[in-house]
Amino acid sequence: MASAPNKKRVSRAGRRPVITATLSATVTTLLADGERWTDLSIERICAESGVARSTFYLFFEDQGHLLTELADDALEAITGAGEGWWSLPRDATRADLEKAVEDIFVAYAEHGLLLTAVVEAAAYDGRVREHLEDSLEHSFAAVTQHITTAQNDGWMDPGLDADTIAHWLSWMGESGLRALVHRGERPTRRLIEAYAGIVWNVLYTFDR
Repeated sequence: MASAPNKKRVSRAGRRPVITATLSATVTTLLADGERWTDLSIERICAESGVARSTFYLFFEDQGHLLTELADDALEAITGAGEGWWSLPRDATRADLEKAVEDIFVAYAEHGLLLTAVVEAAAYDGRVREHLEDSLEHSFAAVTQHITTAQNDGWMDPGLDADTIAHWLSWMGESGLRALVHRGERPTRRLIEAYAGIVWNVLYTFDR
């Protein structure tokens, strides 16, 4: 006969999404109010969210563990938006590229405060740094594959170093977006068109 489910474990598993959402809302509010991640503490986050420290430690090892958990949704949203760029076909227009870039910029802006905290924490927390680097490398690899595939199919310049170009275009966009978040600004149509124009001229004019 199968054993009965452990009610304590079921209860704990069921509480995790609720606790995570509560802490996420608190962290987002604190960051929006101008707090820096490095100035926050578990005590402060728990006090502001009404979550007991003992409850916090049921689900998270430390503050860095919490941040990597909160960052997952943000990074997945940006990666999902990025697929609109990485999957552009040979007959894509500049307008198609601008729409793909806009989707990425909007996703970043929506999660920018949290992502800024991730970058900040990555400077001293190895686990956060590894988590961020893994996510970025996934994006870099997807752009590299997009370029390589297009080169093999004859519609991007075969002389381009796909991996280097992918990294520089991605770094440029991420750094610019992070600077906007730091200034409390959102990407404008002019900025979207400017970045898309750079990408278009580098990648998409070879056989046109």
